[in-house]
Amino acid sequence: MLKSVLYLELAERGGEAAAAHVKEVIHQQLSATSRGHVLHKANNWRPLPATR
Repeated sequence: MLKSVLYLELAERGGEAAAAHVKEVIHQQLSATSRGHVLHKANNWRPLPATR
C-alpha cells in the first residue's frame, strides 16, 4: 500500500489530477509515521538514468 501511495504522490506532482483523490483515500488509512515515510521517499525520488 505504501508503494501505491508513493506512485500516486509522484503522479500528482507530475500533474495527474485523478491521482489526488485516490491518494487521499489511502492516506486516511495510514499512520502518521507511514505518511511521513512516503512523503520522504517522494521528496528524495529520482528517475533512473537512461540505459542503451
